[in-house]
Amino acid sequence: MTANALLLCHRRRREVGRNAFFRDWPERRATLVAEHGAALGWRSYYQVHRVGRLNLLYRAIRLSRSWPVTALVSLLRGLAPHPLRYADLDVREERWDLVEVFAWPHATALEAGLGADGAAALGVLADDAAAHARGTAAVTAERVETASAAGTSAPGVVTLYCLRPRAGTSAAAMLAYWLDAHARLVAGRERGLRYTHYEQFAVRDPRAASELVTTSHRAPPFVGVAALSYAGFGDLWRGLISPRTQLANLELVWDEAGFLDPGRSALVLGRVRHRARR
Repeated sequence: MTANALLLCHRRRREVGRNAFFRDWPERRATLVAEHGAALGWRSYYQVHRVGRLNLLYRAIRLSRSWPVTALVSLLRGLAPHPLRYADLDVREERWDLVEVFAWPHATALEAGLGADGAAALGVLADDAAAHARGTAAVTAERVETASAAGTSAPGVVTLYCLRPRAGTSAAAMLAYWLDAHARLVAGRERGLRYTHYEQFAVRDPRAASELVTTSHRAPPFVGVAALSYAGFGDLWRGLISPRTQLANLELVWDEAGFLDPGRSALVLGRVRHRARR
């Protein structure tokens, strides 16, 4: 298995209250994860709690990847726009409320941690999630720390972008471009985009997640997850009115049109909570 990270993306059950889901369950969940830390062998863990759907920053980021914007960019690049609507209800359900990120120091450590004891621990976590989430997607990936600003503290806010390739682009081709040319583009726009860390989670074997964690999620697997982290919301607010930031973001949208299908990708903007290391 070429993976050293596991991401669990959860969608809240309708009958579970918002306060109970975001306040009570995550704290108890973090305690449960810590209790099984020795069995799983993870090195670091954190949760991302999404902001409200009407949050202005979230709406602004979604707008930059909306169909009218990406369709226009595609046409300007001489590419076919992605379809406006999808009949795939599983993809439409990917408005994640909470994402858990587990990391191991290397792939062999993850494999060692997911032996018999680790598999049993994952089963406990899966049962616990099923009582609170109506949908959970598991992603096993190779974590790549592509860029990091010097002297920065642990981030408080993160944007997670769960990616699928555009029609006609294979998963392998998308990964090759995303991890190389696109990564260099994002790394070169650090000051404009105002992030403190940029991580890429590359899915080398999409079958590995289903072998580890049984979930109710039936949509096609993600090929990668991009994580842009910030010290706090202040940097994002300043970027919202900064021409330099907006130009850098437009460069990303222009480049993404060549390999990414935004209509089948999932965006989460949230606060980092319950960060832990072992």
